[in-house]
Amino acid sequence: MDGVSLVAKRGYDTQEAAEQYSRCRPTWSREVIDIVIDKLNLSKDPENCNTNYDIVELGAGTGMATMKMLEALDENVRFLATEPVSAFLAKLKTTIPHVDTLQCSASDIKLPDNCVKAVVAFQCVHWFATQEAFREIYRVLVPGGAFVFVWNVRNVSVPWLKTFDDMMYEPRPPELRDIHRWKEPLAALGPSFFTEAKEEIHKETKELRLRGDRQTILDYVSSMSYISCLPPPERERLLGKFLQFLNTHPDVKGKQMISIPFNTEIYWCYKVS
Repeated sequence: MDGVSLVAKRGYDTQEAAEQYSRCRPTWSREVIDIVIDKLNLSKDPENCNTNYDIVELGAGTGMATMKMLEALDENVRFLATEPVSAFLAKLKTTIPHVDTLQCSASDIKLPDNCVKAVVAFQCVHWFATQEAFREIYRVLVPGGAFVFVWNVRNVSVPWLKTFDDMMYEPRPPELRDIHRWKEPLAALGPSFFTEAKEEIHKETKELRLRGDRQTILDYVSSMSYISCLPPPERERLLGKFLQFLNTHPDVKGKQMISIPFNTEIYWCYKVS
């Protein structure tokens, strides 16, 4: 798994972690998927390029976004799901056995030059926000090809969730604390690589809510790589702090079911021809 964070290797590369991730993370709304597909600009045919795939998904994980994309795309679209973590890729293959897959990292995409019409990444660019990875994405894209990347982010305008969010960031490694850290290395490549990235914020909907009892919320917390990789005693101590918060904060302490709302951030740019 060259090019993969040690935190991801330790936190995600087990069957249990893959199952928990699939079960506990929020899904993607059809409206968001339709926006992503529109930004991929698949109707534009590249000149003098023999493409291997229409879409390559980086960091496809357990296939949560992959499934949503395939449901919305024409069946003739050539789609490749890539994932560097073995356990996640195994879960994806089990869930979506008909999709093409490849185990690789974003910094070493095992495809020829200029062979992909579009690259998409859901909830993962913070793992590979380096010039090396962005150069590799540039390499495989056809001229004018799209790079679209997306995150579901907790809606911290909800007062109790802001405190909860702060608690989740305390144990997070510094290199993973800012999902927007891609901006500097992407811009540093210069204007000859990609167009300036555009942004769209998709506000929360019912589909973008994680709803469940306290154990559901704790399982969601545990699905974070930097928490799942902790030694069991340390992880249980940390989860105990979250449980105490849920049991004592006035906005949630009396509720049997708790909702965590999310917004979706969509970014896109295009390879300069």
